[in-house]
Amino acid sequence: MGTLVNLEKKADLIVNFECTNVPGLLQHPNYTEALLHESELVPADEIEYRVSARTHRLAVLLAPKPARLLALIDEQVLTRMIGGPEVMRRQLTHLMSAAALANISLRVLPNSGANTGVNGPFMLLKRANGHKIVFLENLTSSLILEEPEEIEIYERAVRLLVRRALPAGESLQVITELARGGGQGELAQEQLQRD
Repeated sequence: MGTLVNLEKKADLIVNFECTNVPGLLQHPNYTEALLHESELVPADEIEYRVSARTHRLAVLLAPKPARLLALIDEQVLTRMIGGPEVMRRQLTHLMSAAALANISLRVLPNSGANTGVNGPFMLLKRANGHKIVFLENLTSSLILEEPEEIEIYERAVRLLVRRALPAGESLQVITELARGGGQGELAQEQLQRD
């Protein structure tokens, strides 16, 4: 976690693609707590520390000279019920507030077929001096890519994802509509009505 925090602090631009969870920098503490608890892999006595650590990462977006964030979020992330309807409503409202900040661009990739991010989430960090890295994380480790050839592949993936993503205004509209429905997509709402 310390490595990622340091990388984020030095970044001028952070591009984060997520297909499983809300990006860590944009997670509401209740969502983070529910996510860690429901994963069943984080010991209960560590959850509070991890929630606090993730919340403190937000400082890079709120600093006097904040990093810019382009968050590319697969729509399924926004409809996956983490922590129940109230937690999801808070998370979605939190995303709406974040999207109002000048340094944050939030784009939703609609649930329509596969996209370039099908192989998993990633974070591309760029410094003002032009240095770029890609940060990848899995259950047990993380990997930092710095080779120009690898970075170019991820930059191309970002361009393709941006092309497929809804514009910022439409993305915010999707999030707003989901927040009004308690964070449930149409299928989840239909299922609740049948039960």
